[in-house]
Amino acid sequence: MEHIGLHLRKIHFRKLSGQLIFKRLAVQKQLFFLAGDLVNAKTNIPEERLGEVLFKLGKISNEAHSEIERYIEPDKAIGESLSQKGLTSQHNVDDGLAYQMREITLSLFPYFDGEIIFQEKSSVVAQDLAPRINLPYLIEDGIRRMKFQSILERYLEEKSPYPKDKALVHLLTEEEKEILDKIKGGEDPDALLRSFKYNPDFFWKSLYLFYCLNLIDFRDKDQIPTGEE
Repeated sequence: MEHIGLHLRKIHFRKLSGQLIFKRLAVQKQLFFLAGDLVNAKTNIPEERLGEVLFKLGKISNEAHSEIERYIEPDKAIGESLSQKGLTSQHNVDDGLAYQMREITLSLFPYFDGEIIFQEKSSVVAQDLAPRINLPYLIEDGIRRMKFQSILERYLEEKSPYPKDKALVHLLTEEEKEILDKIKGGEDPDALLRSFKYNPDFFWKSLYLFYCLNLIDFRDKDQIPTGEE
């Protein structure tokens, strides 16, 4: 299965730096990471570019937005140009950059059919002064937002979950914690599902969320010792 959640899990918990490229049809987006944090994002979708984001958030005027092409300068970020010309503040630019990085990343979660390539690099181009974004918060929001797809169930149903690191359990809802608490190791995912009143789509998404937050890990069913079945 090819999905952004799996890549973000690896990047965060291994504290990787580098560039992730996402391609799907005519869409291309790039995410940049430094020591496991998101530090920059680029997109070829006009509505996701910084000028549009700043206008959407009310950080630049209608007049500045309508003439945005005038403020594009070679070798200078549009946010820097806008703030230097007094059309918005650096604080507003930083807010816009953080929002842009977050939304570009979250927009990838609905897709299980995109091409994703991660290129590990020792240095990446970060947005000046923009905050570094912690990936677990993107993971939890992205998985909760996305619609369930059957490929997720097919990916998980042949795996046996077992508890791992509880460091991020505070990010879970009470319903999600109830499912996590039932995972002791060696259970069949279908048997776990039958023990809950929750919608199956919610169960499979929760299991995937636990894995991407490193709360559980998996073994294939045929790797379970006889005494654990």
